[in-house]
Amino acid sequence: MTARENVMLGRTFGSEPTSPAQAARDADVLLARVGLTGREDLVGAQLTYIDQKRVELARALATRPGCSCSTNGSPVSIPPSCRSASR
Repeated sequence: MTARENVMLGRTFGSEPTSPAQAARDADVLLARVGLTGREDLVGAQLTYIDQKRVELARALATRPGCSCSTNGSPVSIPPSCRSASR
């Protein structure tokens, strides 16, 4: 599966499903946002570990989550809109 296809899955089956054509456009935007421009058509085995993590991030963002919080657990790092969701 290519990086683009991977992110398209998140967009297609996320909180706001969309058509495959729109999912592909959104995937390209998200991949560019995480620094993977020009690597959209590479499969996971062709990506570095860090780039694989970038694909994971793009796929997670593609689901259009209602809230995204920091992983360090500090109350200062958690946006007010997410504080009740993190408890």
